[in-house]
Amino acid sequence: MSTPASQAIGRSSVREYAFWVFFSLLTLWGGSLLAADAPHSAKRLVVFHVGCGLLGGLALGMWWRRLVSWPASRLQLLVVAQFVILGLGNMALISYQAYLSEQPDVDRALQVLEGIAQSDPAVELDLEQQRRDLTPTFGKYLQHRVSRLGKLSIPAAGAFWAVELLLAGGLAIVGFRLTSIADATDREPTNRLG
Repeated sequence: MSTPASQAIGRSSVREYAFWVFFSLLTLWGGSLLAADAPHSAKRLVVFHVGCGLLGGLALGMWWRRLVSWPASRLQLLVVAQFVILGLGNMALISYQAYLSEQPDVDRALQVLEGIAQSDPAVELDLEQQRRDLTPTFGKYLQHRVSRLGKLSIPAAGAFWAVELLLAGGLAIVGFRLTSIADATDREPTNRLG
């Protein structure tokens, strides 16, 4: 049977965690918007994602110190990594939308090809291949993103991005833990006996 005091602590804990989730997601969303608008010269492969992961982990750790009154669990570390990966995914989505806006008008080119294909049966066979080649996809965006490394296949570009996200998530955990360690050393030990 729970006492009114333990129920109040439970409600307070849920409220603390809800505030932490809200401010963490808001911070990561804002950071992903800023990161997506960074100049292309600043978006070095791997380094940019790792830096964003570390900064995201430090920010989430700061919010944890300010808003939550209990130590973080191992499960919480996974939540931190997932939140940072979610923020980097948002950054990739925004960058992909910018990539789409930079692409030539594919629909117009396909309409011209369809007009030619109707008059020439030999071109009609090649139309489907041209449609696949001209239509931008997220995989092609990832391929374009890593084109500095050479011509990688779409699955290889996706695997490269996945490794970047995992490294960023790992460094987010490191940043979060560094903030937690700093918090533990800043607090004075309390004497509960008297």
